[in-house]
Amino acid sequence: MSCSGNRIDVPGGRRKAARRPAGSSGSAVSIQGSRSVVVEDLSAGGAKVRGHHLPSVGKQVLIWTEEFDLLGSVVWARFGERGIAFDAPASADEHPSPPGIAFADANPAA
Repeated sequence: MSCSGNRIDVPGGRRKAARRPAGSSGSAVSIQGSRSVVVEDLSAGGAKVRGHHLPSVGKQVLIWTEEFDLLGSVVWARFGERGIAFDAPASADEHPSPPGIAFADANPAA
């Protein structure tokens, strides 16, 4: 597990979208099982979650809360924190955006 905290998902290690504080409790579900997490902050492209025994960098994970459920991949790991980059939703209807976060419709012709 990488503990450097260096972002590998974008060149230069800087996120593209602004994040907002979330503070939502939920689950991180992966092939290894489900773990309780707190979604600390959230953007249209990803989230920072905190928990114990979370998946390692490169693993796919479903972040599931009462407000949303989004699939993504772990892009960085630092002790009990993980950075999740969300996969692009097929359409805004299929995967509603978390409150306060707007996803662009990936298929506007549909």
